Amino acid sequence: SFKDLLNLTRASSLRKLAFNDPDFGDNPVCELCNYQTYVFFHLQHLTYMDTLPIPEEGKQLAEATYMKKKMYYNMRIKTLKRNTTNINRKGKDAFLERKNALTLTLNALVRQQKDLEGVLYSIQHKSEGIGSGGADVVSCDCNDPEAIKKKLKLLTEAVESKRQEIESTELMMKSIKTQVCSISDYNTSRLIVELETGGNIRLEDGKPSDVWYSSCVDLVNS
Repeated sequence: SFKDLLNLTRASSLRKLAFNDPDFGDNPVCELCNYQTYVFFHLQHLTYMDTLPIPEEGKQLAEATYMKKKMYYNMRIKTLKRNTTNINRKGKDAFLERKNALTLTLNALVRQQKDLEGVLYSIQHKSEGIGSGGADVVSCDCNDPEAIKKKLKLLTEAVESKRQEIESTELMMKSIKTQVCSISDYNTSRLIVELETGGNIRLEDGKPSDVWYSSCVDLVNS
């Protein structure tokens, strides 16, 4: 494979290399497209390849071809990372907007809850001079402790519900960010595989309606 060929880069004294030899036959790597271009680029100290001298123009062409391919995949990887960053930023903006709205509602409910608790405390202790703040905020019969308790119970449940909703929103945001980053890393690794194999492997998302889908499934299952 192309990946195995990279081990030869450590042999700095290597000058002659043959994969397609008339006496010993072909190495399986010869079945891969552009294998000579790949070898010329990574083993630039070679002078002979497949029993033939390597012209300087061949090395230059191999370098230009490989660099174009590398630039193409690097551009796609950068685009993928940029899109991932944009998606996460938009998701964060939407999350903060939603969280701020929930927090405002929660704060209003908490204020009403505390006002009612103050009204109930004053009634139960028969205090004099109760302020009108609680009665203004929450409409209820201030002389009926049971009505206040029912209202207070509903407010407590509403406060807890909003807190759970905020927590759920935070967890959802973390989950979405993790999924987006995971998909980005997966697609990046696919592009790297395509680059490292010199384009001999091309990964595409297939559907059962695609012409090549059934044959590939049968090949994998076999």
